[in-house]
Amino acid sequence: QSAQETFHEMIRREVSPTVRSYNAVMLAFKSSGDPDAPELGEEWLKIMPLTPTRVTICTLMGIWADSDRPNAAVRVRELLDYLLETSYRREDDGTVHIIHEDLLPDAIVFNTCIEAQLKYGEPVHPVIEQMNRLYDQTGLARPNELTSRLMIKKHHR
Repeated sequence: QSAQETFHEMIRREVSPTVRSYNAVMLAFKSSGDPDAPELGEEWLKIMPLTPTRVTICTLMGIWADSDRPNAAVRVRELLDYLLETSYRREDDGTVHIIHEDLLPDAIVFNTCIEAQLKYGEPVHPVIEQMNRLYDQTGLARPNELTSRLMIKKHHR
């Protein structure tokens, strides 16, 4: 039984799905090897009646990164930009307002994007700058050991 079938069985039994339920189906798309996984993930996101979280979006980023599609790195970057645009706002005076904390990118999200950019030969410097800026402004999304390893990998190519 597929994750989608299990999900629909849940609905039929009047079990209310949570964001985690939707994320689990998206994760199944990611590991399915289905060449249509990016479209399935995008469609799933559209029909989701709940507000996605950074985990939802990061899972979709991973689906795209694994897809070997020519536009994958661009789509991963668009998803990161979506999270940045919808999660917080910086005022002219430097004050930061968190709008949707559950959408605020963390190091995992940034590392997923960096990895995709490296895989497809796209520049990673703008992503690193965004990560550092968010960390400086909020104390969140601190570059970590994986970020360092990815940057070392970049320089060894």
